[in-house]
Amino acid sequence: NLNNSNISATALQALLSNAKNLKILNLSDCKNLNSTLTLANNLDALESLYLNSSNISTAALQTLLNKAKNLKTLHL
Repeated sequence: NLNNSNISATALQALLSNAKNLKILNLSDCKNLNSTLTLANNLDALESLYLNSSNISTAALQTLLNKAKNLKTLHL
């Protein structure tokens, strides 16, 4: 749960590269996600993504959605 954290896109990239079994990712109220996000691995286990009130860029969102093929719930 990274809700209301100051995590950057770069730090998120590093975290997600080691979180292959992550099922839920909460980035609500994260205001430092406005840069490009590059992910080398897929997020096959990710089922729920919370982005309420975050400033995630369109490009970073597209990257997450492309890597999370089994996503069931998206909260914007």
